[in-house]
Amino acid sequence: KPMASSFKKQHGIEDKKMVLGAANVWDKYKGLNDFIELAGKLDNSHKLVLVGLSAEQIAALPQNIIGLPRTETINELAELYSAADVFVNPSIQETMGLTTAEALACGTPVITYNKTAVPEVPDSSCGIVIEPGVDNIIAALDNVNFSAEACIDRAKHFEKKKQYLKYIDVYKKGLR
Repeated sequence: KPMASSFKKQHGIEDKKMVLGAANVWDKYKGLNDFIELAGKLDNSHKLVLVGLSAEQIAALPQNIIGLPRTETINELAELYSAADVFVNPSIQETMGLTTAEALACGTPVITYNKTAVPEVPDSSCGIVIEPGVDNIIAALDNVNFSAEACIDRAKHFEKKKQYLKYIDVYKKGLR
């Protein structure tokens, strides 16, 4: 859920559009290379923030990316999602867009690649699904204009209890 966050103030980026990416393990399949390329193409009005990086990855990042290790608590992660103006998930290998759903639950709109299961998470009320490519991310950034309420409403579709009930329904249908 959305949380108060002082992240932008702490990092002196209150006047910038914070573009967040999060992964448990960052690699080329999760879009790390795309974020690095994006850093070279975005103007100074944006700030990229990546969470879940190793110490080696953080040290190798361009100067205009704030790199963070894995968060210690769910609240810390929720504060990052809540501080972001947009969450970008350029992953090409996912079984479910959990980080995307988490961002929506914090009221943060999303941009995601049209790959694997991730495009199923946002809808047109809270996010933009694009074909892979850094230039497509840049174009989508100019069109992110969704309410926090719409994002939160969409995230409710992925609540555990609702999903468990759907699985039970499928199981019951299979027994018939």
